[in-house]
Amino acid sequence: MNRLSAVVEVKASQKKTFVTGLYQKYRTQEMPRPDFWVLYCVEKTDAGFCERFFVLTHQEMTEAQGERNCPGEKLSYAERAERVRSGVDNVRISDVERYEDQWDKIVVYCDC
Repeated sequence: MNRLSAVVEVKASQKKTFVTGLYQKYRTQEMPRPDFWVLYCVEKTDAGFCERFFVLTHQEMTEAQGERNCPGEKLSYAERAERVRSGVDNVRISDVERYEDQWDKIVVYCDC
């Protein structure tokens, strides 16, 4: 099945934290949601700027966000969403570093 597009939610930051609002915005697994998340970080360096991109599936983002919110706890999506009902979710670069520059996920998704 060839897909012509993918839904991507992009978050940008000049710090090492990305505000996602994931469980506040996507309260249930059944809600319409992005296929992918792209987190874009631009950091000032001595030589100018450094740009970094982290590409996650929605499932990978829910897992990274769940681990940030409730470290070491094995909770369902509904339990995680309920626990962080108020406030705003965020993840750190250290939470998503392993997904850096994984653009091929989107290409494979659209080539299926």
